[in-house]
Amino acid sequence: MIHPDGYIQLKDRSKDIIISGGENVSSIKVENTLYAHPAVLACAVVAHPHEKWGETPVAYVELKEGASADKAELIAWSRQHLAPFKCPTDVVFTTIPRTSTGKIQKFRLRQARRAEWRHSSAGVCLRVPRADRKAVGKCGAARPAEGIGECHRVHQARLMHRGQFSRVL
Repeated sequence: MIHPDGYIQLKDRSKDIIISGGENVSSIKVENTLYAHPAVLACAVVAHPHEKWGETPVAYVELKEGASADKAELIAWSRQHLAPFKCPTDVVFTTIPRTSTGKIQKFRLRQARRAEWRHSSAGVCLRVPRADRKAVGKCGAARPAEGIGECHRVHQARLMHRGQFSRVL
């Protein structure tokens, strides 16, 4: 939200803000764009690590019964309505986990994605639960003898910026 005096106020939870190439992407804005597509019943957008941009949006989509859409169609829809850096880089078609009251459980989507996020072939440093960090490092790779690797430092800096990491291991 932009106020008349030029002050910018973010309308999202800090963990739902995706920092892509230094730009803040509101997952709510991306979700609202996807909800406008006629085939989308429910969606949730979470961050996915990216070697060049830091993080990029990934959309989890549940389609309406009898409706059809593919990944390319939903990304093209997003590109028509959003800036390119806000568009999801991947679309996963799945049943979206919900609470008993119907609220979408994004933390479950993040946990599922995190399991796939270990060191990729591109060498992106990814998150590992805090208890596992001492022996193997945050990305799941064995710690180098001299401390932490460069990819670990980049990841720590991003987490410290977001207030999710308070000290260097």
